[in-house]
Amino acid sequence: DKSTVKSSASSSDIRRNSSFLSLQANEKSSSSSGVAREDRNTGIIKRKTWKEYTVAMGGIYVGFLLFILYCVTQASSLVTIIFFGEWAEQPDAVQSSSYWIGLVYGLTLVLIFFAFIRTRLTFFFCLKASQHLHDAAAEAVLRAKIEFFDTNPLGRILNRFSADVGIADDQLPLTLVDFLVGFFLAIGSVATAIVSLPMTLLALPPLLWYFVRLRKIFVTTTRELKRLEGLARSPTYAMIGEALSGVATMRANDAIGFFQKKFEDVHDAHGRAFFAFVASSRWFAIRMDFIAFVFMSVTSLLAVLFQDQGWLSISPAVLGMCLTLLLQMAGTNFPWVVRQSAEVVNQMISVERVSAFGHLPSEAPLVTNYDDKVGAEWPIEPSISTTNLTVRYRASLPPALSDVSFSVKSGQRIGICGRTGTARLLFNPSCALFLTSCDI
Repeated sequence: DKSTVKSSASSSDIRRNSSFLSLQANEKSSSSSGVAREDRNTGIIKRKTWKEYTVAMGGIYVGFLLFILYCVTQASSLVTIIFFGEWAEQPDAVQSSSYWIGLVYGLTLVLIFFAFIRTRLTFFFCLKASQHLHDAAAEAVLRAKIEFFDTNPLGRILNRFSADVGIADDQLPLTLVDFLVGFFLAIGSVATAIVSLPMTLLALPPLLWYFVRLRKIFVTTTRELKRLEGLARSPTYAMIGEALSGVATMRANDAIGFFQKKFEDVHDAHGRAFFAFVASSRWFAIRMDFIAFVFMSVTSLLAVLFQDQGWLSISPAVLGMCLTLLLQMAGTNFPWVVRQSAEVVNQMISVERVSAFGHLPSEAPLVTNYDDKVGAEWPIEPSISTTNLTVRYRASLPPALSDVSFSVKSGQRIGICGRTGTARLLFNPSCALFLTSCDI
């Protein structure tokens, strides 16, 4: 009946949005306890993030060097395949000649050399970029204001320096190499097919339109799912730290069952986001296989048709090379490259999150201009004088003291009564604090 249908629809909506409701509940509980909500970017990866990663790798010249290496390696691969085909067509006596043997071995060694150099340099510069980003984030956190540690749980900080840095160290370099190698191989295969078999241009426009439309949907979806997965991971680390530090309190208050249930809810929210990301990747892979095999099938049929009708003379060796490259691209290369291109964008979210920690507001500098103005004997008779002192625990909280003026003479003993933690204060710019006649 209608009530049953409405009830099942409502329960389906609740299950569908349970991960987001769980994340919102965690954010509300964090806000009520004085913990700031974790920043979450939306939309495409900003150009600033790509620029910072490129600069961390070594600059635009490093990117240009890698581009040249990948182009030269792909060109060497195509030249080697062409000469292998010509070598196979030679008579047995010619094939064993020193010229062809030296040529085949020389081309193979050159191809192996360029492939090794490009992979080695790509991994080196990616790890260098990850190291620079980690060092910048660590230095910024160590010099961050006390407010940052008061409003960010330990699990959130640990998540950035463990999971996100781990992705930038381990997964992003390998994914980037896979994408670049496969991308240049796919470009070489398609270019060879177009030059050798011009009729393949008939099948490209509709397939390209379908491909661009699918990739836009996939990248947009998985990018936001990856961000949700990163946000859902932080409460897990936070609760592990709470359990380790407060296990005695939980046992004393018989709250182990409550804490376990809360941890399972947080872990399930992270699992739902991660499973949605994996499922969307499988959805995209099936459609990429369909595009690749349709392109290969249309190319084969058109080649046979043009040859049979005499519209275009096609060499069997050239046709075999093109079909071999297209078969390789359709079977493994093209779907894998497109998925890896989206995965590079998704893993750049970790770079984005680590880079955000590198721009945290810092405490006052350790060295100021007053260090050069005062002599080594300063202060001789220290005294403290304040005018219109206004202090607060955090910028978002009301002032704990407002417009307080006082002076303490040298050698005078005083007592200060007030709230606990008054050393954690932000001074209002309108306040003047003098130490032995020096404005600090």
